[in-house]
Amino acid sequence: MHVPVSGLAPGRHYWYAFTALGRTSRVGRTRTAPRGRVSRVTFAAANCQAFHDGYYAAHRGIARENVDFVVHLGDYIYEHGQVGGVPETHVRDHDGPEILTLADYRKRHALYKGDKSLREAHAAHPWFLTWDDHEVVNDYSGTGGGAPFMRRRAAAYQAWFEHMPHRDSFGGMALPDPEIHRVRRWGDLLELSVLDLRSYRSAQNLPDGTILGAEQKAWLKRTVDRAPDSWHVWANSIMLSQLRGRPGGSYMFTDQWDGFLAERKEVLGHVHKSGLEDLVVITGDWHSAFVDDIRTDFDQPDSPLVGTEFTAHSVTSGAYSPEWNTANGPLMGKANPHLKYFEGNRYGYDVYEVTPERFTTHIRVIGDRRDPNSPVTTLTKFHVDRGKAGSYEDEGTKGSLAQYRRD
Repeated sequence: MHVPVSGLAPGRHYWYAFTALGRTSRVGRTRTAPRGRVSRVTFAAANCQAFHDGYYAAHRGIARENVDFVVHLGDYIYEHGQVGGVPETHVRDHDGPEILTLADYRKRHALYKGDKSLREAHAAHPWFLTWDDHEVVNDYSGTGGGAPFMRRRAAAYQAWFEHMPHRDSFGGMALPDPEIHRVRRWGDLLELSVLDLRSYRSAQNLPDGTILGAEQKAWLKRTVDRAPDSWHVWANSIMLSQLRGRPGGSYMFTDQWDGFLAERKEVLGHVHKSGLEDLVVITGDWHSAFVDDIRTDFDQPDSPLVGTEFTAHSVTSGAYSPEWNTANGPLMGKANPHLKYFEGNRYGYDVYEVTPERFTTHIRVIGDRRDPNSPVTTLTKFHVDRGKAGSYEDEGTKGSLAQYRRD
């Protein structure tokens, strides 16, 4: 159900429930955005929650966090099926065969929503949402493929829209193409720009390739040009920063912004020329935590520094092995001078605490994704000071374990 509600007061909590067919739902809580002067906002970000890879202790933690809202950065469900038996990494029953039809996608969403911890997180906070590839199919481009793919995409988008707390600008006419990209403000403190990096992209590695599409790119540039004096957060489903696997090596994944070099340079150049300050990009997809400086030209370490990117751990989706992380963390550090931190052995989510003076990222991790009640701890914290691009690690958490940390 999507029920447009009007007449609510800004900056306060509301409780709600649904009644249908003689049944009443659990009570949920939401919060309206404040207006005017705001002294603090706290929010969480989650991503990549393969059902079969573990229990949602991270969502249990989010449900108990004192946050104003949650941002989900994509891979809410996974479309693939069981291949050649169940891998050892699968913690609970596999979600079934690969999904293709509207009925399939509806069942997969229902399976995920059957998790108690995920329902608790939705009932506790309002959510902002973007998607990545697995909501449809791995590494897809929304503008490529023939009729069978377009039917599959339409089915996936419809099931996503039916199951998500998403207010679409097209209202009841949202389907078959819900509009994800949008700007939301939390008073005068924070401007949140939600990006859609799947629906309008071209193929990768083209000289004139696009990850945003012409209309969304123009919208993003206008958003930058009209930006208020506040923190600016981009909800970004796949890594914006350059990532080479080793010094002098190739890009690790060109499904990321690394596959759209000209457009990335164009957008970040526009950020610099506009004079925009206080840009923080929050990202999912990688199943590991990264902290990166954002530069207008990543191959030029002295190019202008325009922001910080925080890539969060996955909720459950399998990361690389500890051995891979130990061997490759230092190599990635040497190959990417803008990379400040990498930790890939854990699972969890991020919590961001924002004041007029500082943006703080709390990297939360769970003890064991095989345990639905696993405790949550803070692995480390990073800060960004207002008016000064670049991040730094909190002195109190620098001793935490990581596979790479720049001195």
